[in-house]
Parts: sequence; structure tokens; C-alpha cells
Amino acid sequence: MVAQVKVKPGASAPPQERERPRTEMKPPPHIDLKALDPPPRLRRLRGGIRTATWRNPGALSESSQDAVYSAIVDLCTTTFCVDFDRYWQRRREMDYLGALTNFTLVVTPEDEVVAFTSHQMGEFAGARTLYVDSTSVHPAYQTQGLMAPLFGAEFFAAHLRRPHRRMNMIVRTENPVVYAAMATMLGPDNMYPAPDRPTPKRIQEIGAACAEWLRRGDASVFTPLHARFDPEELKTYDAYADPLYDKLPRSGLRPLDAFFHASLRPVDAFLVSAPAKWRELVPFYVRQRLASLRYRRELPATSINYRSRARRRFARFGRVGH
Repeated sequence: MVAQVKVKPGASAPPQERERPRTEMKPPPHIDLKALDPPPRLRRLRGGIRTATWRNPGALSESSQDAVYSAIVDLCTTTFCVDFDRYWQRRREMDYLGALTNFTLVVTPEDEVVAFTSHQMGEFAGARTLYVDSTSVHPAYQTQGLMAPLFGAEFFAAHLRRPHRRMNMIVRTENPVVYAAMATMLGPDNMYPAPDRPTPKRIQEIGAACAEWLRRGDASVFTPLHARFDPEELKTYDAYADPLYDKLPRSGLRPLDAFFHASLRPVDAFLVSAPAKWRELVPFYVRQRLASLRYRRELPATSINYRSRARRRFARFGRVGH
């Protein structure tokens, strides 16, 4: 069981959407990867975009952590139009990087940070689980399929370390784009909650254990005491102190967007859960590795249209919520 829990801010908030002052979108923050110690493991995606990954991010030097925190504060502030300086300062005090199993930055050829993600490993109700801790994507790069290959590679690697044990992925989110990214690699049939079928009892048990883990840990700093988890819906009511978005995001997949918008207020969130199944995970990972090899050889390759693929797979949901 992981001792510390790192989650987004939370306390009570009114259910209605709030208007926030609009500011001109800032460019992605810059980071000098060569100056970071220890250096990350680099992997090429498409268009010159790379991932920089640390398996033990707590080992980063003080100056390297300064650079990393500065980048993610700027990125989150731009993404959510909210000042995240105090939030990340508090999380640094709680040793956010030291509690992680994995931390990844997504950078352009100009070393601009356009996304990051992190996760912890834990056991919930006896199930080995990869909990996606924090994720942010710069608005100019959202819905471009950046997160799916990151989630897939890390989930595959973690599952491969103990292939004899069943494994789950959980992320707390109100963003259907994140749900779609997970469904792209694990398949819509493995995703919960789902708009067309009930949540199995076992998934409910794992979700409830995860929700309790969050409530019992550092989450008390950010999450209101009256926050309530519904295991059948895998939904946390009043998960956030303030809405993270002016309006809930859209993935471009109409049935999925309708499901999220009909189910969640701006201060609520799903604990999106998916069990690992080799028949879905292996083909996805092989496609990603082949694509990575093409990018490394700098051969022309058709970019993977995640939205188109996901739209086809979600078509069976019908016009949910319309």
C-alpha cells in the first residue's frame, strides 16, 4: 500500500459553472533537459515530440526539481486558467516526486513542456493498481493523442513485471478526453463507469478502496470532508474545491461527452477504472512500438488518428444522453 496520496485540490464548491477571467493562452514552458540530474530516459513520439521519463523522480537534484516544478506550475496554470503555484508548493512540501513510481514530461524539439503525467502503484481491495496521479496537457496539444501512448507504455511495463497478477488502472477525472485515451489502449468494453452497462461488483470494491485511500491520506488537505463516493457510479461528489474548467471538456466523441456532461457537475469526478487484458493491451503496445521505430528512423509515417479510431469504437454506445 502506498503511504502517501497525491490528488488535485478539493474542498466544497457550488455546483454551477463559474466564469473565470479569460487571458491570452501562454506558450508552453521551457525546460533544459540536459541540465537535469539524473537525466531522464528519452523516447521519440511523432513530429519530433519526445517523452522524458524518470522511474525514481524523487532522486532528482534540488535544482532539477526546481526546474520541473516551475514547468508544471506554468503548464497547469495555462491549462486550467487557475493559479496553481500554491497547490504545487504544498505538494512539493509533501514530497510529491518522492512518492511517485513514474514521472514523464512530454517535450517539443524546442524543449517546450506540452504535457506531463505521473503515477503510483498500490493495492486496492487486493487488486494491484496503477493510479494515475496527475496529468496536464497544454490546450494547444489536447485531443492530439499524446496521452494514450504514455498510458499504454507505462501500463504495459508495469503489468509485464508481474504478468501472473491481474492489474487495474485508475484515474480520478472529469475529463472525457482522459477516458477516451484509456479506452483507446484498453478497449471500451473494459472501461468503467460505462454509459451502457452497470459497474461489476469487483470494480466497485476496488474503486471504493481507492476512494478511501484518497480520503485517508493527504487528500484531506485538498478534498472536502463531505465529499461522497458512489461505488455503483464510481463517482466522487464534491471532489474539487473549485471547478477545474469553465466548462467540462469535450473529447469530440458525442456519446462519451454526453455521458460525462449528464453525470458530472464541474466539482464532481469519476474514478475511471479499467482492468488490464492482454488481448487489448498487447496489440496497442505493438502498434506504438512500431510507430516509435518509424519516428526514430525519420521515415514518413501516417500519424495515428486516435479520435477517429475511438469514434468508431464508441459508436455502439448510440446517442447516449441526446
